[in-house]
Amino acid sequence: MITWVMNEVLRLYPSAPNLLRQTREDIWVGDKTVIPHGTNIWIDAVGMHHDRALWGVDVDEFRPERFKDSPYGGCTHRMAYVPFGSGGRVCVGKNLSLLGVQGCGVPHTQKVLIVPLSKL
Repeated sequence: MITWVMNEVLRLYPSAPNLLRQTREDIWVGDKTVIPHGTNIWIDAVGMHHDRALWGVDVDEFRPERFKDSPYGGCTHRMAYVPFGSGGRVCVGKNLSLLGVQGCGVPHTQKVLIVPLSKL
């Protein structure tokens, strides 16, 4: 469940709100529009993570359980959840940060008995 919470927080508040990419070849959009090779493209992660068409009507609600059955949170397009970027330019610290958050959460879910030193 800690992973669900972490993914939902990153969906609502991505660490990188915008991603910069550059086209490797001409990209045709429809029949008449072309995005030329070498064009810089900004990807609005915040906008994608809050798009009702991708996430549904509850897009603005904090619902960690949306990640229960899918690492993409039930989003209708798997490339629309990009809290760390994606592909060859994915954040190099992604796995380290995910492990760090999970490691911090584990001690808080266990019961601990605290005994004063004078009682030992």
